[in-house]
Amino acid sequence: MQEAGTYNIFQRTRQPSLRCAVLQSRPVPAFIQGETWEFAGTTADEAGMPLGFQSEAADEATRLAGYYLFQSLPAGVIALREGWPPPLARSLTCSDGIGV
Repeated sequence: MQEAGTYNIFQRTRQPSLRCAVLQSRPVPAFIQGETWEFAGTTADEAGMPLGFQSEAADEATRLAGYYLFQSLPAGVIALREGWPPPLARSLTCSDGIGV
């Protein structure tokens, strides 16, 4: 079960797709300090989380480590993800001789 609360989201400055979510009720991990990471926002609902955030994984990581590291997907992937796989690929199977 997810620990209720608001997450602070940090991103790595040289690799902005690498994110760290920390509940506001928890201390910010020491590795976030300095110029390597920057604050990327705050959100209290899953709808506001960056694409790539997974609630169950966040729950477990937060319980074990106090924070959740994840790879955020670029905004352009949203359309691909919603329409994936394309209709032709859905109609093909391994029995058609096509390897997946």
